Amino acid sequence: MAKFVLIPEAQGDIFFERVSKVYGPSDCLKISDGLILIHSMSELTADQVVSRIDAENGVALKDLNIRYVLFSVTSYQGWHMNSMWTWLNSKGI
Repeated sequence: MAKFVLIPEAQGDIFFERVSKVYGPSDCLKISDGLILIHSMSELTADQVVSRIDAENGVALKDLNIRYVLFSVTSYQGWHMNSMWTWLNSKGI
């Protein structure tokens, strides 16, 4: 089980649509247009997550010509909205 954060440079709605199609609404959370959290039970690396999103959507994320970065999350700290902390806690993070 692994957690990831996807940070698209623009058009976060497009990225969220593609991610939620693959992981479903309970395993992804859109914090803002530029921040999407992903919980994966099978993929352990960022490369595996991108490969699955690409395969299940038929078009590679890089081919959208929108820059993005995907990070694996191992720990976190900060101050943000309660729904984010609730989601993270529900995923065992």
